[in-house]
Amino acid sequence: MQDVGNELSITQRISLRRPAMPRAMAKIADVISAHPTAPVELTITELADQAGTSAATVTRFCRAIGFEGYTQFRVGVAAESGRGDAGTTWRTDIAEDIGQDDPADRVLLTLLGLHTRSMEVTTSLLDLDDVQLVAGAIAEARHVDIYGVGGSGVIADEFRGRLYRIGVNAHSWSDVHDGLTSAVLQDASSVAVGISNTGRTEETIEMLSHARAAGALTVAITTDADSWLASSADVA
Repeated sequence: MQDVGNELSITQRISLRRPAMPRAMAKIADVISAHPTAPVELTITELADQAGTSAATVTRFCRAIGFEGYTQFRVGVAAESGRGDAGTTWRTDIAEDIGQDDPADRVLLTLLGLHTRSMEVTTSLLDLDDVQLVAGAIAEARHVDIYGVGGSGVIADEFRGRLYRIGVNAHSWSDVHDGLTSAVLQDASSVAVGISNTGRTEETIEMLSHARAAGALTVAITTDADSWLASSADVA
């Protein structure tokens, strides 16, 4: 969401904040300065490739200039440039080659391609040393707590079910009161995992923070390595 009351144009906001940006974010600013309509024309992955950085860094760039994410940023750029509206950017986000009258098999293949690219981006962000560390800790843990709210709660339940089937004493919590009751009972023989796409879900951050204070190894699963959830965890 665009900052409330912010009267500066997007170009002005980028120029104002660029001197303090990390190098990777500054490269995104340079691409957009040279091609102001690039966000309307490119997906988040394509813009990241042009800037020689990652999709996660593009998301952080968007937040640094006052937007919740790339979709909101694109809508803002489109509105200022007069080249489109939310419907236009939504269609570009899904895929330019999906049409209203396309047959189901074509839509299916397009969606498959989108999911494949999403997995490729996720793979590029993973630190396999951290993955192995967490996997080993879970295998040896006395107790594993998994916290997630809303859509992330569904993922937490699925994760818990898969771990439980292989003999791991895992429990998932989406209600913050129940989750806090469990979190404060953890110790150094426990692992606690918090799941939040944005990394800003307050309930999940609170549960994970209490588990960390109790001595558990804490793990954040999120798209934003600079989020509050990530900073509340031993491993992100």
